[in-house]
Amino acid sequence: MIRYALLGAVGAVLFILLFAMPHEKFSLKGKIFASLFVILLIFFAGFFERSNDSEAAFRRDLLLKFEQGGNIRCDKFIINSKTFNYEYGTASFVAKDKNHGGDEGLAGVSVDIQSCEARSEK
Repeated sequence: MIRYALLGAVGAVLFILLFAMPHEKFSLKGKIFASLFVILLIFFAGFFERSNDSEAAFRRDLLLKFEQGGNIRCDKFIINSKTFNYEYGTASFVAKDKNHGGDEGLAGVSVDIQSCEARSEK
């Protein structure tokens, strides 16, 4: 929420600076055009932040289910903490090898978290 307030404050400062400039240096048409550009820029930045927030919440929910031992459907696999590890660097689930309790048929399988569904499997 603070990020949205910060975007608004930056926009307000830009408008104040823009309209404080004398007309000789920057015409009224130029100021209006620049104002529209700043409004669009702030709108798209806010839209990006909102979609980024929802994606982060989706990942947090999936990881919470995974870490609590629940099953998650990803592509054609059912992911759980008994047969998969989560790799934070690549944001993917990697199958455990046979020596660590994994299934031999899943050896080398890596599943991106973005391929997972919001609903969990029982």
